[in-house]
Amino acid sequence: MEEQTFWGLDSIPDLLKMGKEGEKDVKKIFRKKLEQQLPQMIERYKLLPAIIVEMGKYWELLSEARALFVEGYFYSCVAMCGATAERIAKELLRNTILLRSRDEWTSPSDEQAFVLDRIEMNDVRELLVKSGVIDQKAIRPFKKLAELRNRYTHARGESAHDDAHTAISDSAMSSAFASASSTLLSTRLLSYEAAT
Repeated sequence: MEEQTFWGLDSIPDLLKMGKEGEKDVKKIFRKKLEQQLPQMIERYKLLPAIIVEMGKYWELLSEARALFVEGYFYSCVAMCGATAERIAKELLRNTILLRSRDEWTSPSDEQAFVLDRIEMNDVRELLVKSGVIDQKAIRPFKKLAELRNRYTHARGESAHDDAHTAISDSAMSSAFASASSTLLSTRLLSYEAAT
């Protein structure tokens, strides 16, 4: 017996090009799809932990990752969680490192930070832990999140829903945000004290 081949089709762009009538049809399609998926979306939302995060770029990244999970885009959710944790770790490095030039200590410039960004995440993580910027207990969840991100970025995930749930609610994300918040807050306080 010959194996059947199935094809996916997305003709919505063509419908939209048909003008107002096409837009009405697309709205109906989207509305029906949302109504069908709503019960699962609500169940997935119940799985998320409650959070308090300072508004700003991390909030935007985390909100997007949470929305991806709720809407069922698990591969994208895992990748976004990993990227967010990496971004936080690298910003923690930038905000806690001082560079010495002759007798002057300064924070990295944007140009120097660009070079810092190219340091491998494993090395950044180790440096942050050994410097006491993040707690030793945070290294394991950070590593797990990095492994998940790598697997899903290369489309090798096995249990997408469970791994996305782990990534979005695991202590790695909590550790990343807690470390970022406390370190960035203390950096602001030190800057404020120096200015007064």
